[in-house]
Amino acid sequence: RGALRTASVQRIFADHDVALLIGDWTRPDPAITAVLQRYGRSGVPLYLVSREGAEPRVLPQVLTPDVVRRAFAEPG
Repeated sequence: RGALRTASVQRIFADHDVALLIGDWTRPDPAITAVLQRYGRSGVPLYLVSREGAEPRVLPQVLTPDVVRRAFAEPG
């Protein structure tokens, strides 16, 4: 959560026209549960990078600005 709010990550998001979607699982939700199960997770956090035409890629649970930077620097 902290990494997503840093100025450097916000700049990356702006540069790549990112839509940040946040699912609130404080009250269990079947749609969020289904996404977690699809990616083999039993809980949050789950960070995904989804690019047009590509399967979403799971990022590490410990998210840093550098992890986000690398995710957008690497091809699809």
